[in-house]
Amino acid sequence: MWVQQLPPGNMLYHGSLRVSRDGRSVLWFYKSPPGGDLTLVDLATHTLTVLTGYTLIGDGIQALGQSGTVLLQQVTPLLWRNGQVQLLQFSDAALTARLSNDNTTIVYESAQPGTPYRLFAYDVASGRCSPRDP
Repeated sequence: MWVQQLPPGNMLYHGSLRVSRDGRSVLWFYKSPPGGDLTLVDLATHTLTVLTGYTLIGDGIQALGQSGTVLLQQVTPLLWRNGQVQLLQFSDAALTARLSNDNTTIVYESAQPGTPYRLFAYDVASGRCSPRDP
């Protein structure tokens, strides 16, 4: 079983799992020290991919989309798909972000110092970012 391939120890004590909505992938990551690299598991092939140098945007809820697509950051936000990276151009720094079921839209929250929190919708295909103010 793929869980046996993860690093030894109490993995959920420091880590967390996210299952993709299509049920084909699992993302494993640390929520607190000692930290470590993100690991993507393909449930069909039972293969692990270590995503070295990447971090989640915020809490990682809905960071894992269909077909193993992962919303991450490495200085800037990006989508990771089967080893290919698509850089994203958010208009503001994201505190937390959610990837849509079909990997086409990202909703993220941002706040500049001294300003209220704001929501933005980012269209992955066009690169357009739209504020979603009340």
